[in-house]
Amino acid sequence: MTFEEWLNRPLYRVHVTTARELSRLVGLDPFAAHATTGDSPLLHFRVLPARRAARSLAIRKLVADRMRALRREHGRSATVKYVGA
Repeated sequence: MTFEEWLNRPLYRVHVTTARELSRLVGLDPFAAHATTGDSPLLHFRVLPARRAARSLAIRKLVADRMRALRREHGRSATVKYVGA
């Protein structure tokens, strides 16, 4: 598998797109690197299922609702876009 093929895997593209959307929703530059603190929404977003608290579930629901809205507006391709460097 080439690097380009790896970047275009649908699951990877969805993860990148959801992380970018989370950054936008919390008011961060989606293309910048982010360091997280102990109370950062970015830190709570990808918590393992067994460790998810109400806050992480709320953040995940917020992003999921936004992704569903994007799919309704623009079709499935809106959530799996590849943005090259």
